[in-house]
Amino acid sequence: MSYIDESKPAPAAAPQVVYRNRTSPVIVVLLTLLVVCVAALTVVIALPYLGVQLKLPGGPQATRTKEQILAEIDPAALVLPSGRQLSLVEFGQRVFEISRINFDASSPVHSLVYITVPGTPPQQGAYHIGDSFDRGRIAIRDILQQSVILACDGQQMEFKVYGALGEAVSSQPQTGINFMPPKNMGSGGVIPDAVPGSTGRIKAPLNPRIEEVDLPVSAPEPETDKPKSLEEFPDQRPVAVPRAEYKPFVDNMKKAFEESVLLMPAIDPDNRTAYGLECKNLRPESLLYRWGLRTGDVLIQINETEIRKHKDFEDALHDNNFRNGMQIHVMRDDLLVSFLITPSDAG
Repeated sequence: MSYIDESKPAPAAAPQVVYRNRTSPVIVVLLTLLVVCVAALTVVIALPYLGVQLKLPGGPQATRTKEQILAEIDPAALVLPSGRQLSLVEFGQRVFEISRINFDASSPVHSLVYITVPGTPPQQGAYHIGDSFDRGRIAIRDILQQSVILACDGQQMEFKVYGALGEAVSSQPQTGINFMPPKNMGSGGVIPDAVPGSTGRIKAPLNPRIEEVDLPVSAPEPETDKPKSLEEFPDQRPVAVPRAEYKPFVDNMKKAFEESVLLMPAIDPDNRTAYGLECKNLRPESLLYRWGLRTGDVLIQINETEIRKHKDFEDALHDNNFRNGMQIHVMRDDLLVSFLITPSDAG
């Protein structure tokens, strides 16, 4: 039988560890804000995939007209260093110029569109299909022979670029009309001489069932210079230029053209090929304007070099000697106009 000896002291109780929550209120607030921010960011990222767009009044997505956008841009940002004014279009609440298209028919993915945005000075970029600009907002959906399709904020729009065609297509064999009259119409020239004693006409017998009768053969037509219509001759316009004005122009002709006019490929609507470079935005104060060229003229030949694309134009400036004068041939309203420009010592 056991018993309790009360004379001995009872053993001391084991110590207990008590944990207290000492979390600061600041940490709680910060964690709450972090959770809220993560949730808000998740919603913002998910909205475009759900087809929902935020439209904040007065924000960057508020609809503005082209005139309102231009009013916010410095007019100096709309002019190229050459003095030409940008020809702007509006899309995606942005204004820009679709300067030209370099279309490659053999490989459309290699086609390029050149877009110039306002700035001081304006900046131009070359874009392939699938590229984008304005920080990725405006995308190049497709590049066609005379137009480009752009996409922005779920919308697509096609922009025509008249008279634009790239070197890749214009370098193909030309099948268009030769606008320059032949220099030699016979004696080994473009048109062969007629066989002596023939008229070039074949007569069928009057009645094939009857025995042929010897009919008198008409005498050969005399070779005389027949009068030609005015359309067969170019409109030649001699231009005498003071030598002090002519020499600086020819010494740096490429720069003079770039500062005076924008040259764009001109397209023959029948065979869809380029037949020259069209003059656009020709400056009225330029020497070319004073000598007779006008906006809309299609440059087809300089001296003896035919112009079909920009490389032909550069070759013409490099290969020809313009010391004693130059000939600039253009098409104007389906008529050939030739400017015979010569330096003159007269004041």
